[in-house]
Amino acid sequence: MRRWASGPDPLPLRQPGSHSLAIFLAVSSFLLPSFSEVTAAQTLPRSLPVAISAPDTPPGALAQIRLTLRAPRAIASGHLALDLDPAVFGPAVAADVFSANGDQMGLARLNGRHVEVYFRSAMGGIGRIPGMPVLTIVAPVLDGTPTGTRGSIAVSFAGRPWKDVQGYQYLPQAEAGEIKVGGHLLIEAVSPGGGVLPAGSKVRIDGQGFTAQTKIEIEGVAVRAASFDGVHAMAVTLEAPAELTGKRVVARNPDGMWADFYPALRGVGSPAFQGAAFQPVFPSQPAWAADGWPMVQNASAGPIDVTYLARIGAGPYLQYPTATGRLEPGEIAGGPPVSLANRVSSSSALSISASKPVRMVMFRTPGQDEDAAPGELIPVTAGTIAPALTETWTEGKPVCSEDISVGATEDPACVVWLTGSTRTSSLALNLRASALSIPVTASTSTTDGVPWLSVSPEHATVCGGSSDCQGTTFSVRVNPSGLAVGEYRGSLVFASSNAMCPPRVVPLVLRVAESIISVKPAGGLSFISKADGSVAAPIELKVSSTGAQARISASILKEQTHGAWLSITPEEATTPATFTVTADATALTGDVYTSVNYIRFAGPANSVTKLVSLYRPVQTPPPAISTGAGNNPILLWAQSGSHTPSTRFLSGGLYPADEATVTTEGGGDWLTATFTKDSSGAPGVLIAANAGNLPAGVYRGNITLSSTTHPEYMPAQAAVTLVTWKDSLPLTVSPESLRLSIPSGGSTGSSCSQDYRVRVSSDGLPVGSTGMAATTDGHAWLKAMKWSEGAVCIVVDARELQPGEYEGSILITATADSQSSITVPVSLSVTEAALPVSNGGPPFGFTMVHGASQTVQPVAPGEVITVRGVNLGPAGGTAVGIDVEGRQLTEAGGARLYFDGVAAPLLFVSPGEVQAVAPYEVEGRLFSEIVVEFQGARSLLGGVPVVTAAPGIYTADGSGQGQAEVLNEDGSGNSAENPADRGTALSFVATGLGQTAPAGMTGGTTEDERKRPLLSMAVTLGGIEAVVVEASPVVGQVEGVFRVKIRLPEEVPSGPAVPMVLRVGGTSSAPGITIAVK
Repeated sequence: MRRWASGPDPLPLRQPGSHSLAIFLAVSSFLLPSFSEVTAAQTLPRSLPVAISAPDTPPGALAQIRLTLRAPRAIASGHLALDLDPAVFGPAVAADVFSANGDQMGLARLNGRHVEVYFRSAMGGIGRIPGMPVLTIVAPVLDGTPTGTRGSIAVSFAGRPWKDVQGYQYLPQAEAGEIKVGGHLLIEAVSPGGGVLPAGSKVRIDGQGFTAQTKIEIEGVAVRAASFDGVHAMAVTLEAPAELTGKRVVARNPDGMWADFYPALRGVGSPAFQGAAFQPVFPSQPAWAADGWPMVQNASAGPIDVTYLARIGAGPYLQYPTATGRLEPGEIAGGPPVSLANRVSSSSALSISASKPVRMVMFRTPGQDEDAAPGELIPVTAGTIAPALTETWTEGKPVCSEDISVGATEDPACVVWLTGSTRTSSLALNLRASALSIPVTASTSTTDGVPWLSVSPEHATVCGGSSDCQGTTFSVRVNPSGLAVGEYRGSLVFASSNAMCPPRVVPLVLRVAESIISVKPAGGLSFISKADGSVAAPIELKVSSTGAQARISASILKEQTHGAWLSITPEEATTPATFTVTADATALTGDVYTSVNYIRFAGPANSVTKLVSLYRPVQTPPPAISTGAGNNPILLWAQSGSHTPSTRFLSGGLYPADEATVTTEGGGDWLTATFTKDSSGAPGVLIAANAGNLPAGVYRGNITLSSTTHPEYMPAQAAVTLVTWKDSLPLTVSPESLRLSIPSGGSTGSSCSQDYRVRVSSDGLPVGSTGMAATTDGHAWLKAMKWSEGAVCIVVDARELQPGEYEGSILITATADSQSSITVPVSLSVTEAALPVSNGGPPFGFTMVHGASQTVQPVAPGEVITVRGVNLGPAGGTAVGIDVEGRQLTEAGGARLYFDGVAAPLLFVSPGEVQAVAPYEVEGRLFSEIVVEFQGARSLLGGVPVVTAAPGIYTADGSGQGQAEVLNEDGSGNSAENPADRGTALSFVATGLGQTAPAGMTGGTTEDERKRPLLSMAVTLGGIEAVVVEASPVVGQVEGVFRVKIRLPEEVPSGPAVPMVLRVGGTSSAPGITIAVK
């Protein structure tokens, strides 16, 4: 996918409100193949090369084995198995999975030197960052293994494809890896390996070969100089908050030796079960509470309390037992304490909550899940339930409208007050938290500014998450003294310091009135008709008012769809007044015998609603015999001349039938009805049709079932149709072919909508039939089942299919004649699965990468960057335009991104990522704290180091690896098929070049090419330095995007993938970028 048009002016100016360049919009999809591309590949999984590596590891040390994609992809799910050389390795001790979005989930089964890992990422973040492993395995090298020994690492994918977020499939392929025993410098562990650590946190690095001069770097993390704690330990202090999961830690010695490690917040796995230890892989996104039985990991620096609330039993036996457990940092809890677990069964409900955010993942036994082998456990997402507040009015319910159908209710709550009254209204409101106890501050507000509303206490702790929690009661006082007649609005606001708990706002309406109406008698009105349809006398209602006289209106609330049986007179009156309610049962239409409606009496400040019901006696019909066949004729099929009868057994509802009378149109004795029993002994009537003496055609008859012992029962009639044929039964299907569409990962199930039915008939009559499915690709995605007499249901299962076109067929065979069949072609279009959406929790920013190279690194002023995580923006993604002043907007769909409090210009926002431009205001800072915001909720991503320049070159597919997005001298795109000539000029697009002269403006649109990068610049191709003609901002685009023009040297090597490096101010672009040279 090319994102820069060729030609002399490839970048048109943006208009206010227009979208940014496709370069920013396509970054999310650079890892996904196009639909047509997969179709052309005959829907086969694409090859996915995987590299297996491990650093040289001394005997007795822990080795980190890495599986890394050779080219980035957005992997959403997969499975693999590893076998370690028993001559070199001891039993594996851990497995970690890495996602750019922090939403990795998985389960590893560690069975000695055999490891199986199942993993998922809803956002497709696995394998997305160049160089970051998909997963790592940690295992010890056996002590005493001779230096120089090489150990094998075998991987198996069992022929099962991995999938991306849109359902495309990839067949991973990897040659066996190996490890070399030896080496001097090694990182074995980083602790803590994850969780958002505050500034000043100490991180311990364990390993071998450290010296006092060893330097420690953590990519994308600001750290102070390392402290030397011996040859086996180093420590660094964080300058800014950071999440270390997946961040590459590098140790460098003065002699040039280096070692690296990818940390993760790993916990203690489950105890060994049947010889295998199961280790969960937790998502990095924090949660406060969840329903079910998830595993919980403490991601905080200190101990936390976890509360378990069970719901056991039902009705009067319902119980809510609780238990609390404490988790130390990094510790994992697999379930509630034994005291509670022994009381919880499969029918119980279990909720948990924690005093601080935790990491959760839930496991279940697989059913038809495509990513789990039979009998294995697989991860499913745990719910993220914030501690919400709920209220209940417990005293002096505020009500302005009385509705006896549902009791005294009002939304919003309403209080009516009679002017001149000296009393004040005192109400009580009970507040509870849904998950855990939280501190609450109570306050009030009124739209008119008059303090007629108050609440106490102002501060309280509201309980929650416990069976003995009775809530906290707040006293609400309404004092309308001095208020004029009218309506006033206010609110009770209960706010918590807990950022996960949204404020609870309870609106309240006050009506100051000169009169309040009431209606007598109380209760509802009921009319019962007599046998002739007449009813009792009309009912009179007395309406009065307290205070001044009031004008009253009476109305019938519901439309009388079954006849205008209800009326009221008069429609208006002044209190005191009498209203007459009349019911006319003869006005009811159809078979309606009961009707309910409402009459509302509305006064100036309040209203009263009365429920009115009418009951009409049901005319009971005489008893009747039932055939059990319904209103449709009994349809039988038989071959002409065959003396084997076609039969149908009727049972159920036949009592007290004991006599059957048979008639046929045109006469003939081909139809019989006999009282008998079926194979199970159930009584019934056997209907039989014999076509032995009948030519081909359609014959009709009738069966009457009656009772000689109970003549008061009405007889039952059953029509019978017999269809006979001579040689074969001619079949007709509708439709004759099917063209279906379903998203990848979807399934129609067995509901069988109209679009998935094939109707089978002969001479216009439905034919019982069966269906047999076949597919050209051999996959069992197509099935057929009998839906009804004359209909076959088509079932499509695309859970194992990637987007593309598929062909199959259904062979339909008549049940009555196995020689009669017809084939229905089926074409299936599997569309891309819907992209992931927000899961409803707070925003969670996990990784910030360079907008061009897609790598984790420091940030430069004006650099295009991408933040990945969960719940970052609106569903579907939104491209962000510019305002009327030509500046890039800093808010889109409720999403924002801040660098040290400065809102960053946004380019694209979606649930899984935000693409933006680092503000020029970060210049000169040591690091910048990044905060993500969505729909008003914020969370800290962490502190990212700031550098003067972080150059990156955009690539043709947006992955940050491979062919650069380059224009040859003639304006055509550079590629292996269209290489550049030596000595010619070419240009490419880059970002992260730092500050400019004149100074860059955050979010500004480039209007001309005057601005130039301040720092020196060089470009090498295959190690040969090219001439940099110029580096100018791209006109019409956001400031921070540059086009660099160079001239190829004559000495540059030729080839389809010549390495290209951009160096700005001494900092080089990420490796792996190439161009094609003739």
